[in-house]
Amino acid sequence: MKKINLKPDLKLIQHQWGRGLGLATVIGISLSALNLGAGAMAQRVVAPWGEGGYNWIGDYNGDGKADVASALPDGRIVVRRSTGRGFSITAQPVSTPWGSRQYSWARDFNNDGRTDLATAREGNLYLHLSTRTGFETVSIATENRWGEPGYNWVGDFNGDGFLDIASALPNGDVVMRLFDGAAIQLETWRVSTPWGGSEYNWAEDFDGDGVTDLVAARDSNLYFHRSTKTEFETETIVSPGWGESGYNWAGDFNGDGLMDLASAFRGGAMKLRLFNGSGFDEENWSVSTGWGGAAYSWADDFNGDGLTDLASAQEGNIYLHLSNGEQFDSSTVSTPNSWGQGRFNGTGDFNGDRKADIGAAPPDSSDAIMRLSSGTTFEITNWPTSGYLRPR
Repeated sequence: MKKINLKPDLKLIQHQWGRGLGLATVIGISLSALNLGAGAMAQRVVAPWGEGGYNWIGDYNGDGKADVASALPDGRIVVRRSTGRGFSITAQPVSTPWGSRQYSWARDFNNDGRTDLATAREGNLYLHLSTRTGFETVSIATENRWGEPGYNWVGDFNGDGFLDIASALPNGDVVMRLFDGAAIQLETWRVSTPWGGSEYNWAEDFDGDGVTDLVAARDSNLYFHRSTKTEFETETIVSPGWGESGYNWAGDFNGDGLMDLASAFRGGAMKLRLFNGSGFDEENWSVSTGWGGAAYSWADDFNGDGLTDLASAQEGNIYLHLSNGEQFDSSTVSTPNSWGQGRFNGTGDFNGDRKADIGAAPPDSSDAIMRLSSGTTFEITNWPTSGYLRPR
């Protein structure tokens, strides 16, 4: 093979394009023409996005910066790895199918510091475990007993450090797929209370014991299913007043290390349920601006102080609500009215400064519009996402 000539300020990184399918070249945003020799040619192409629900934010190489993985209908996974100032892009084929978007998850299942992908389809679970430069796929046969969309949750329910999947069935059974890093053990746990609507259930470690719990809200009741690592112990708490679907968020809003719940209402009122270790203390907070759509409202730490904040986008405005532990400080940030619509909008620390940013992929562009948080406002920058090479 002839020597590959690049511009001197660029770095070439090589990556296997699947087994037996040749060599794919990972490139940065600017790349000069390559001569791969022996008559082989490579084509620079636009890196496509997945359909709505098939673009996932995570840290796929473990460098502390948020990346984006996209599953394509033709079987490829495109990964946009953040450099802190843009994306470097790779593509890799996978031979297994994808489940529907409600049955696909991006989390660190094997606890190696890198985000993995998992997707369920009928009686199979396909795990795509990140290797920093690609994915290794593991197919696991399992029972075809899944909850309805919105009733399957990922978390460490038995406290072994690996992520599991809990699926709630209408009869009160919760099918537990307990992952040990290599295989899944099936168990059935039980709950005796009803579930809330699909947007009114949360899987978080509410009590800070290192084990994921489940909380469900229905009508005037909150059902707290505390995991004991072998079963759920349920407590019913009377707690009326919930926001509309999509306007209830889990996070640590007062900075005590325990997970809370925040509910937004029309007119600016908010109800905070602050978990105290044994129950929830209810407080009334408020915001001074309106809300964007539910798909354009996020709970994350936008100023890096360790407290969960809220942000909501409406056309050319971002309404930023920074928690001070006792109330929200609200401000309005002007921004271009260019959003990902149903394709991709999401939050993550894309530049590694420990503050959550907002990324969007507008439908009329292959590039990403990044809103990089300074703590009180957002810097608007365009990150091109074209440029991986494929053999031809």
